[in-house]
Amino acid sequence: MSTSRVKLTKSFIDQLELTPAIYRDSEIIGFAIRVNNSYKTYIVEKKVKGKSIRCKLGDYEKMALLHKPISKGLFHNIIFK
Repeated sequence: MSTSRVKLTKSFIDQLELTPAIYRDSEIIGFAIRVNNSYKTYIVEKKVKGKSIRCKLGDYEKMALLHKPISKGLFHNIIFK
């Protein structure tokens, strides 16, 4: 699975093909979208005691209306308290 850092905009995510990859946001550390063969999922990642922790925020299609607050990092503090 490939990974890259990009600005995660709604238009960028909409045009992604369903090919396995993780796209990390270039502006919000830990925020990413994971793409597999059938769907796209918002995720957040953080290292805790040297171990990488990944939490699923939800499926992109179901959360499309929340893209703006998610991309601004509004949920980051809730998840990583």
